[in-house]
Amino acid sequence: MSDSRLQRLERAWEASGSVEDRAALLHERLRAGGLSERGLHLLAYVGDPGAAQLFPGDANDVSSLLEENVLPWAERDPRDEVVGVLRETLEHMRSQLVDLAAGVLAGEGYECEGVSARRPHAEALERLEREGVHAPLVLAEWYPLVGPVSFVGYAYHWEDTSERIHTLVNADPFEVKWTAGSALDWNEEWIDPEVGFKIPFAPDPGHKANYSSSGAYHVVGGAVPCLDARVYDDDSGFKGTLLQHVRSAIAGRGFLALPKDFELRSPGD
Repeated sequence: MSDSRLQRLERAWEASGSVEDRAALLHERLRAGGLSERGLHLLAYVGDPGAAQLFPGDANDVSSLLEENVLPWAERDPRDEVVGVLRETLEHMRSQLVDLAAGVLAGEGYECEGVSARRPHAEALERLEREGVHAPLVLAEWYPLVGPVSFVGYAYHWEDTSERIHTLVNADPFEVKWTAGSALDWNEEWIDPEVGFKIPFAPDPGHKANYSSSGAYHVVGGAVPCLDARVYDDDSGFKGTLLQHVRSAIAGRGFLALPKDFELRSPGD
């Protein structure tokens, strides 16, 4: 009975594509033991709307699933399904980021480097793995699907001491730029005894504002293959996971620290 019900629910979802039918299918898989609560959480976390509707808590909070600062794969995880949903989510994020770069931010006087597709750095990933470091899947999938993104843009310098410029410098423009050189230059200095393997993927807020400062953003690499990992800022510590970081940036129009009612102006205004 269960198999026939699953087949009916799957056909219904394939025919409609609705969130409700997807949630009904996942609910039956949970009931039949073909999907674990952890698997449901992972699907919801990477952006499956049916799983998000069914999951009882905050799907974006994966703190209970993290081990050694990374979100490792478990034996029963629906990996192929999670990867498929993640790729769809990243494609959607790309369209959101393109709209931001071409629309809102440009209209407010920013000159963004923009979004450009680039193939993943396979050689760099292989080098990391030979060293026993696994880049989180979210980072590895970012480049073939989204490409390097830089919403830095402001041509201000620290010498301008106005309160408004200080606010901008203290803000956190969104940037994900991880190059082959980053991984090919990997060395033991990346190993933090308290944090783990730190893979740099973006400069710190000061550098993004053309201000010479210390630190950088890193995503923690795992000793085992992992879906995602925590983001670590040398200056302020852990800042959630990489996928959370991206979602926060998009929600804030590319800026993690600016209030939503903050009025951006063009240079010289």
